Amino acid sequence: MDLKVIALFTFLAVVLVVPGVQQSVFTRKKFIASRLQELAGRGGPGGNSRVEEKNRERRQNLWKSLLAHAGRLSPQVLSTAAGRMLAEADLPFRGEEFVALTAFCAAGAGVLAVALAGRLAPAVLVALAAGSVPVWLVKSIAKKRVLLFNGQIADTLLIMANSLRAGFSFIQAIEVVQREMPPPIGREFGRTFRELSLGTPVEEALAGLVERIKSEDLSLVVTAVLIQRQVGGNLAEILEKIARTIQERVRIQGEIRALTAQGRLSGTIISVLPVFLVVVMLLINPGYIGVLFTHPVGRLVLGGVALSELLGWILIKRITRISV
Repeated sequence: MDLKVIALFTFLAVVLVVPGVQQSVFTRKKFIASRLQELAGRGGPGGNSRVEEKNRERRQNLWKSLLAHAGRLSPQVLSTAAGRMLAEADLPFRGEEFVALTAFCAAGAGVLAVALAGRLAPAVLVALAAGSVPVWLVKSIAKKRVLLFNGQIADTLLIMANSLRAGFSFIQAIEVVQREMPPPIGREFGRTFRELSLGTPVEEALAGLVERIKSEDLSLVVTAVLIQRQVGGNLAEILEKIARTIQERVRIQGEIRALTAQGRLSGTIISVLPVFLVVVMLLINPGYIGVLFTHPVGRLVLGGVALSELLGWILIKRITRISV
């Protein structure tokens, strides 16, 4: 049998068998639960609605349980790294579940590529690209979350400084931040407050906060707090000065972004324009530009152009990126 047909039927079998098993399992559980409630005399609309709600929750958790069972086969190093990355993005997944999800995405895309193209080399590239998509999404979410966190940290420090001046302790000031500030900083400080309430040392709880949020501003704040706990001093004044420093740096960064906007836009246009022209020429006159893809010299030229484009984009990014 053809390799395309085998790969396609394998993928379809996996896709269809899992929902079938899910439906059969939960239909049977629903029937048993309803029968037990009838025998116990608790049947009726309210009981049936509760059973349906529980079954709905179980159906939602089925895929997570399947991912968890499959992820147990992954190496511990990958699961730990994935769990750390998911904690930075604040996503409700465990490390082994994410590893299994990435493997399923790569395997599914590879099988479909083999079924459509019939060649192994493109399928491997497609599988690698599909497997990198979840990782890229998680890192993108974590990066946006850190940017949002950095935008809230100055106001948070001012709230903590005012709370300390009002006579609150450091832990009570963290509780005020949890209550007054929106996510993500309110949620993270709330987690730190719960750890402190359960007896975790302040140093360990703050170290966990820094590990979850890869923020230079937060690292500066935690370092200042730890030094103050060792040598003493006015913590409210320290936090207020750090808040003013962070606000001034944010203002300077905004000015720098405004001044470098033209350079960043020029780099984007210069990078996209050659690709756009190639696509337009392929649509208008494919034979005119097709030599670049068929002739050996044309392929070398394309490789040189791609390398030059990449180097130019990197250089423009380096020039327009000014650290404060």
